[in-house]
Formats: sequence, C-alpha cells, structure tokens
Amino acid sequence: MPRKQRVLADSVANETFNRAVTALDQPFVEDLQQQMTASTRRPRAHTWRTLLTVLLIDALERPGELLCTRACHVAERLTASQRARIGLTGRLTYRQLTGAVEALGRAATETADPSTGEVGSKVSLSDLLTNIVRAPIPDDLLSHTTVAIDATDLETYYSPHGRTNARAGNRAAQGAATAEDQSLVPPRRQRGSDLPVLGADGRMQYTVDPDAREGYRAGKNLKPKETFIGFNLHIAVGVPPEGKRAQAALAQGLVFCPAGADSDRAGLQVIDALTRQGDAVDRVCVDRGYSYRLAAGWARELQRRGIDQTIDLHATQRTTHPGPVPGTIFVDGHLFIDSLPRDLRDPGGFPLMQSAEERLQRIAAYDARVPYAFSKLGQPNRTRGTQRYRGPAVTGKVRCPNNPASMRRDPATRPTTNCAGRECYCSRTITLGPGDYLRERQDHLYGTTKWAKDYGRRNHVESLNASLKIHHGGLRRGSIRVQTLQRTGLLAALVLAATNIRVLAEAYARDISAPAPASASEQQSQAAGGTGRRPCRTRTPKRGTGPHRAKGPPPRTPTDTTDWVPATKAHKR
Repeated sequence: MPRKQRVLADSVANETFNRAVTALDQPFVEDLQQQMTASTRRPRAHTWRTLLTVLLIDALERPGELLCTRACHVAERLTASQRARIGLTGRLTYRQLTGAVEALGRAATETADPSTGEVGSKVSLSDLLTNIVRAPIPDDLLSHTTVAIDATDLETYYSPHGRTNARAGNRAAQGAATAEDQSLVPPRRQRGSDLPVLGADGRMQYTVDPDAREGYRAGKNLKPKETFIGFNLHIAVGVPPEGKRAQAALAQGLVFCPAGADSDRAGLQVIDALTRQGDAVDRVCVDRGYSYRLAAGWARELQRRGIDQTIDLHATQRTTHPGPVPGTIFVDGHLFIDSLPRDLRDPGGFPLMQSAEERLQRIAAYDARVPYAFSKLGQPNRTRGTQRYRGPAVTGKVRCPNNPASMRRDPATRPTTNCAGRECYCSRTITLGPGDYLRERQDHLYGTTKWAKDYGRRNHVESLNASLKIHHGGLRRGSIRVQTLQRTGLLAALVLAATNIRVLAEAYARDISAPAPASASEQQSQAAGGTGRRPCRTRTPKRGTGPHRAKGPPPRTPTDTTDWVPATKAHKR
C-alpha cells in the first residue's frame, strides 16, 4: 500500500514561491555557484540557488525581517513540487544554512595576498549585493542615467557594552598604542565583559559584532537626532529624466558598510557597481553627506568617471571669494564676473518648513544672477581635472562695453556690465583646475529653477527609504540577527530585494512571477485569429466509447393502429 502523502497545514503560497524563484533566475546565481563550489572535499548538500530562494521566501512572507531559524521552517513548509523545482532533495538544517551564509561572508571578505600584497576577495561584496537587489526589476525599468544615492541606518541586534564605562578611555588609549600589533594576532570572539576594545580599523567596538560601529542618524518621525551602533545601507535609486512622470522608487544598487564609515567611498562603490552592471551613469543627486566631503575623495573622483553632480550647499559653502583673474569672483562655487549686483550674491538658502511662496521668491532671486555666470566650454580633462569656461558676453547673456557685438543686443533683456574703461574677462575663456572650488561646482547654478527641478529628483531615494522601513517593509533593529558585515549585508540585500518585489506588485501592478506580456507582433497575430501554431489533428474516438450496437433485429412495428381486444370464451356465441 503506498504511503499517504503528508498534508502541510501552512504551506508556502505559490505566489510567494514563484516570485522568489523568478527573481533569482539570474546569471549571477550560476556564477556564484561556480565560484563557491570547491573542487575537493565533499560537495555542499544544497545549491546556492536553493539557499537564496529559501531566504528570499522568508523575506517575502515577513516584510522587513529575515531570520535564519524561520528560513529553515520555510524549507519544511514547501510542498513536494516546490522542493523539486528548487532542487531541495533533503532536509535543510539550521547549521547548513548558517554555515552557507558564513562561508559566503568569508568569500566576500577582503584579504591581502601574501605574495603580491594585493587586497581583494573571492566574491565582490558590492557586486553581489547589487545583483541581489536589482534581480527582481525588469529590464525596461533599469535604463536610468541619473541616480540618487542616500544612506539609511540599520542598528545591530546586539547590545552595546561599556559606552558609559569609566575605563573606556584607558582601554582606547592602550588599544591605540597596540593597533598595529593587533593586526598580526588572529581575532578572537569578544565577550561583553571585554568590551569596548579597539577594532582592526582603529575605531571602538562596543558590541560582540566585530564590524558594527558607532554612527549618527538624523531625527525622523518625531525622534531626535542621535548616535547608534550598527551599519549603513548606501542605496542607489534610478530617477526618471527631467520633465518625465515620477515613478515609484526601486533600489538598483547597494553597498553595505559600518556606521560612520567614509560615505564618499561608499557612494563611489555604488556607482562603480552600477557601471559594472552596464548602467551608463552620467549624473548623481546626493545630499551633503557625500558632497561635503573633501574634493579629492568625491568631486574629483566623479570628474574622473565623467559624472556630473547636483548637490545642496552648506551655509559655509555659500560664500564669495576672489576669482582666478581680475574682474571675476567665485559665488557658491561658480565663476561670475564681478558686475554681479551685491544683493544677488547671497540670496539665502532653502531651510526646512519654508513656504512655497518664499521658496519661489528665493528661486527667482537666484535666476536673476544667471546672466553674469561663466558657461562650460567643451568636456573636462579627466586626467588633469580641468574645465574651460567662457565669459557671458560671448554667449550673449550680458552687454559688455568692451565687446561691441554684445552692445547691439536688446538692453531690455540683457543687463549691461560696468566694464567701461577697464580690462575684463567677459569675452574670454578661463580654465579652472581641481583646486578652484571643484567641490561646490555643478552644471546647474545653485538655487536656480533648473537646479531645483534637478535636485528635487533626489526625493526618490528618500521615498525608497520610507518603503524599506515603513510602507513596504519594516527594517529595524532585530530584523536581522547575524554578525559581521558580510553576513548582515547579504541578508539586508535580500530584504531590500523583497521590498522591490512588493513595490513592483503594488505600485506598478507587475507580478514578476506572471508571464511576460505579449509583444506587438504577437498581439496582432492573436487579433487576426492566428496563434502561429499548427491546428491540432482530429483525434479518433477510442474503442468502446461510442453507442453500443444492438444484439438483435429491432421489434416489428404493426401496420394497423386499431386497438383490438383479445377474444375469450365468453364472447363466443
């Protein structure tokens, strides 16, 4: 007698399962399988596609959370057909799952080659996280040349120790003296009584997680600004071109780093990861967390990559300085002629809670100084970091007495400079180098209408942060309960991928598990009545399914319709 099939009381929904399988049907999963498959020893019991699928299913079932213990329960709740589809042949234990995550974390850890001294890793962490995050997104939603980048916090699950300990200062001083010696000693697992200690990166370690660090987060949702211990997720979001309709934000890149780490370095890693995926990024919209860094670490690196930036300026950056030649000045990082009126040199910034009317008036004041600005001439020299600019009289924006051709323009629409009787550069070309306020320079003049429209697109990444933590997810402390940067980043990428799947389903009405819509040619063929397939042949009915043949002749039908009564003895005379 065959064994009775087990009936699952709470099986995994087919919709959730299909979404996870479709999202991970990507070439990078096959590459990961080849890179992480050893040529010696016993092979791994489960493939990486199986393990990643089980983890993603758990992230889809509980928005914003991903726990390894619950992922093992997901494997037990799969039906027989679902297990066969992802290749799950045996039982998935907690040790197998956590061991696989730990092995992938070790492969993504950067180490120095003892022979060459080159620092690298078997698996690029930034590329792996970016591949996971953008895996559910269809190809037609990935073609963006402008991206917005921002960082959001993830507090570690493990409690801090010794932040208020009086001996913390002594330990920090002792650790600083032996920071170089600690790099030669193999790390051991720290206990709560041993903390805080000085980490390998020279920063204090307050938790048992060796990579969690102290960082700063701004106040949101009626919470004050504060410090926290954990990590930062640097997320890149594609934004539509100027003038196009806004769409729901989807994460396209991710770099995971300790809290308080260099944001400019993380932002460049996100851009490089997108470039390796084939995205032609030519503009970024970032806040002051990136643009306020040193010019050599952010603005100069963007210039080398041929990328322009649209940024907000700090109050200390909105200043006026002398220009490189007489008759020119730097205002808010851009080059102007000194004929710029005094009242237009500092119209003010854009504070929070500013009314729409005040904002429009402020933008109009910034637009009034556009005619006095120098304009770009050609492409920059990426090697030298130089850029040529030409004066406003050549471009026809002002009337200069030293340029007779410009004086023939309408004085009602072109301001006239005060350059009469002195040398000026209104009609000349000036070359600026990387030391000429490159950090504050941008294509669109700060505060103008073009700048406001361009910088306003940065809100897409803020919208994604809200989706990740509130609307379509609940990423918070305790959502991920593993240690080290690599393992936490891997699970965070799966949570972010699950958020993308929900945004696609709710905002775009696109279920990635559903079949792709028919092309235009297929729709025309269906409308014409043709399917492009050969019609099915008429099948002969099986024997015994038709009407049965009679065994004898049919009964005889009388020719007369009169009803006769049979004769009896009583009727005889």
